[in-house]
Amino acid sequence: MVTDQQINWEEVHDELKRGLLELMREVSGKGDHDQVKNWQQLGDLLPDREIPERHNEQMQALVCQIYHELYLDRIIVSGTGRTSADRMNWPFYRITDHGRRVLQTREYSPYDRHGYLRRLKSDIADLDETIVRYVAESLECLHRDCLLAAAVTIGCAAEKAVLLLIERFGKAISDPGKKKQYEKETDTWIVTRKYKAFRKKLQSVVKDLPQELSDPLEQRLHGTFDLIRRTRNDAGHPTGEPITREMVRASQIVFPDYCKYVYSLIEHFGVHGANL
Repeated sequence: MVTDQQINWEEVHDELKRGLLELMREVSGKGDHDQVKNWQQLGDLLPDREIPERHNEQMQALVCQIYHELYLDRIIVSGTGRTSADRMNWPFYRITDHGRRVLQTREYSPYDRHGYLRRLKSDIADLDETIVRYVAESLECLHRDCLLAAAVTIGCAAEKAVLLLIERFGKAISDPGKKKQYEKETDTWIVTRKYKAFRKKLQSVVKDLPQELSDPLEQRLHGTFDLIRRTRNDAGHPTGEPITREMVRASQIVFPDYCKYVYSLIEHFGVHGANL
């Protein structure tokens, strides 16, 4: 028998939300017939969990909470589009055009905040806690429609990752004279200057990188960092440039691949050094 102490309701929430998003992917594109499973059927999405019947009301409340979260994220609206008045109430809903675009993202969905963070920490061993905090803040800001803050914080997470790489690269330089020169060139609080100096030195050792790290260097490191940084700068400075949900979501979607690649470089230089 499952005791109340054995039920982690935060995990139950995450599993139900992921299951519900998957159900929505199945019905997305079927017009006005998009219809949510009721809360009893959603319990079937927890095959590895036994939820005692005495928690039925709590389960129902939890599912209603998830519906509301998806409504606030503009993924769904109530009703099926039919004329009958009762069809305008839960559990009937329609997926918005924005929601259909969101549902195309399966692995790292910014609208599944807990799942996003859990997978990121699972995919990257010893992920820096500062990165985790900024990513979590960015995802929460997107949920609350604070787009400027969401863009800035995901940019800070990307910046922290590259600063760790710059530091690791410096420690990997074996020649004392070249190490001192590198430290002098990167000794600035201006990240663009620091990154420019690092990028120049990195280019001289690309030939020594394994193919799986050298081939995607321009796109996965330089291209993605520049994309996220430009969106962050547009949001963090009073430029007047509009920041859209799609721009923020794009940065959040590409961040995990960028971060995993950065950590792969950190690991490589930590083991093999940098032969300048």
